[in-house]
Amino acid sequence: MVFETGAGDFFLRADVADTSETVYWRAGYGATDELLWSGSDYLDWKDTWSHYAFVKDAVEGSMMIYHNGSLVAGKDDASHSLAAVQGASFDIGALISHANDFIGRMDDFKVFDYALSQAELVGAATNGGDMFVPLPRPAIDLYKDGKVDLRDYVVFANDWLEDGLWPPGE
Repeated sequence: MVFETGAGDFFLRADVADTSETVYWRAGYGATDELLWSGSDYLDWKDTWSHYAFVKDAVEGSMMIYHNGSLVAGKDDASHSLAAVQGASFDIGALISHANDFIGRMDDFKVFDYALSQAELVGAATNGGDMFVPLPRPAIDLYKDGKVDLRDYVVFANDWLEDGLWPPGE
């Protein structure tokens, strides 16, 4: 059990493969919002790090399971809501009932309120969690280093100050 949240019949829940070699992802009500990956082999990740990403795009009605940056299972007929989990208890490494504890190590755990792209997930899986995504528009990369970060803000702020735009009214 990686995590679980929800109430009644509505749950977000993910289980990674053990000797059953099945990865389970639920994000909603019942079978419509369940996804299984049966191609997992626990010997592939036993005693080594693996990156799992569980994604639900409620706008598109899609669900995906990624393993080490590769899409391993997906569906596009899921429900279009996650609202029922708002404010629910959230447990990492166990069921909400604190049963079925995760036996293993977790290095990083993140929850987003939007669906990440595959490029973002590949970056997270291959760059140690640094979610670098090549820029579609290099014009916003003011520092010209291939990513948008604080350095770009510094370039923007320096240009702004040099143009006399700060302080306002002067």
